[in-house]
Amino acid sequence: MFPYMLVNIGSGVSILKVTGQNKYERISGTSLGGGTFWGLMHLISGSHSFDEILEISKTGDNKNVDMLVGDIYGVGYDKIGLKATAIASTMGGVYRAGLSKKYEKKDIAASLLYMVSNNIGQIAYLNAQLHGIKRIYFGGYFIRGHKLTMHTLSYAINFWSKGTMNALFLRHEGFLGAVGAFIKADPSLLPSKPTHSRRGGSFTENFVVAKEVMMNVGKDKVDHPKGSVFGILDRVSSKLVPLPQLILSSKTKGGDSVKDQVKIDQTTPHTYQPDTLDLTSQKKLREYLIDTMNENVSNLVEMAESRKLKISTNGSSKPKEGSDIVAPESESESASASASVPELPLQTEAGATDKKEITPAISPSDRLLEFKNLFSSRLDTLLHEPAAYGKLTIRSILNLKEQCLQICGFRDLFFEIKQKETNDAIAVLPGLLSQLDQITDRRELVKTLLDRMIVGNMFDWGSTEISSLMVNHAMSFENAKSKIIYNQKLNNSDKLADKLAAHSSSSSHGDNDSYDHAVYNQAVIFVDNAGADLVLGVIPFARFLLRCGTKVILAANSLPSVNDITCPELTDLVLKIAEFDSTFQKSIENGNLQVCPTGSQGPCLDLSRLDERLVNRCPDADFIVIVGMGRAIHTNYHATFNVDCLKVAVFKSRLAAGAMGVDLYTGLCKFTPASLPTRHK
Repeated sequence: MFPYMLVNIGSGVSILKVTGQNKYERISGTSLGGGTFWGLMHLISGSHSFDEILEISKTGDNKNVDMLVGDIYGVGYDKIGLKATAIASTMGGVYRAGLSKKYEKKDIAASLLYMVSNNIGQIAYLNAQLHGIKRIYFGGYFIRGHKLTMHTLSYAINFWSKGTMNALFLRHEGFLGAVGAFIKADPSLLPSKPTHSRRGGSFTENFVVAKEVMMNVGKDKVDHPKGSVFGILDRVSSKLVPLPQLILSSKTKGGDSVKDQVKIDQTTPHTYQPDTLDLTSQKKLREYLIDTMNENVSNLVEMAESRKLKISTNGSSKPKEGSDIVAPESESESASASASVPELPLQTEAGATDKKEITPAISPSDRLLEFKNLFSSRLDTLLHEPAAYGKLTIRSILNLKEQCLQICGFRDLFFEIKQKETNDAIAVLPGLLSQLDQITDRRELVKTLLDRMIVGNMFDWGSTEISSLMVNHAMSFENAKSKIIYNQKLNNSDKLADKLAAHSSSSSHGDNDSYDHAVYNQAVIFVDNAGADLVLGVIPFARFLLRCGTKVILAANSLPSVNDITCPELTDLVLKIAEFDSTFQKSIENGNLQVCPTGSQGPCLDLSRLDERLVNRCPDADFIVIVGMGRAIHTNYHATFNVDCLKVAVFKSRLAAGAMGVDLYTGLCKFTPASLPTRHK
């Protein structure tokens, strides 16, 4: 990303050139900034609040006070590269129309905003040219996600650069100065300081309680926001850091191509973006997803009303005392994990506090209806303003759903279902392991294990298509297997089977729990659903790796999401399996099997933001396994690694399947050898 230029717009403007992680200098600035805009508007209109002035400017028309190019030239202005609507003179139209005429505040505000923003944009571009910089970021509390301001700055950069450069914006640009002042007051916050390693915590944005920028149309307000929505920042007790094996950037575009009409969220040179699809500008896909999510929520309510879903507000179980297979919790996380859901007031679309609070005193069924109404209102916002909550992706919508559930008191809606399905799967696991142990051909064994992982991933309550089958008990392992479609382009399991089989002969020491010649030193397996998916699909494969001498880390969600298993639940499960399986028992005793939290609280996965306890335990991992549609298709489909990687999932969503050009229920079992990226200099 280096070098880049940061244009920080506050009362005035400071322009900084950043050439490295800790290398920067102030190269220019101007006194023409947010203070200029605010001060002039106060003198002209008497307005006191900066927010009020920005709100007024949204509906203003600068053409009523400015002199435009078309007013001067009439025709032929295109010959000098100008448009008729370009501003020739800020407020120059006032004396042409007659000095005695009265002008509206909103038109004056729009004119002044254009004046300040256009000049800042030109100054920024000239400095970028002077220093040979191609990337310009705009920040500062003057912007505040205001569409007109951002559009004007973007237009200025695009105009002066003749389309060769774009203006870039930060989502929370207003915090730049505050964070800088905070770090200046306490330098120990810097990553390079020794005390930094003892500090914990990261932030996520919560859009359930949010300040939404509204659009006025005349005297009436529209029913949904126009512009950005700023959520509250929730603190995550653990630090979130990138997976060491993840290739964050390279000169080679990674991943497989999909249909041309689908906008894939990728850049060239390749930069890691967790999301496969950017739905912000994909109207048909966006509408289909929102309709599907509304249907999914309606099905939840119907299941609860028909008692097919026993509503649970319980949290995930805690690991057994004395267990050392799970990364130790920080003191703050331990406290937060056992705390009840906070009784936060809801926010209306205008950002005002709703008087009605959702508290545990309300019955579960009523709270489920509250959740439905709350989530539907947020989906309606996205339907009319796709970029309101930032970049719109499947992951962002699924995370929003989990936030709505949390605020309505549902910490783990599928807790009872997960417990039952996991216990049912454990009951048949010993017999399954015995059958697998009878397979002497290692290649056949690996193929069987991989096939079971694919089939197991069908058991997903988060899929609208699958949940209708599961709620009616029309889903068995054999039934699920019959639905899977195999596509050679998405299934090259033979390559992994050949590699593992070639090095996995029976132990010469007569030990039935191990094979000779481990192919991998350590594997990290990002697991998905509780029940059959994990127990009958992933666990046998993890057991095979352990018997090959490979250390295994099972990584699970830190917080509940649909029927995804959580880290505490996974710990309990592993200990139960160890009671009847010697491979698991020995692996726990010698430290070869560990369970770690991912730091995630949704069905998707951002590999650049993982719990540091997981990252600290896998610096030498040479095999990454990602399981599940949310983790391997909706996200990380194009992710590349400097070690071998296996992605296993089923296309259980019509949207994802259609976007990728495959059939519903197509299995994904993609083995990718280590990539060797060319890093940016």
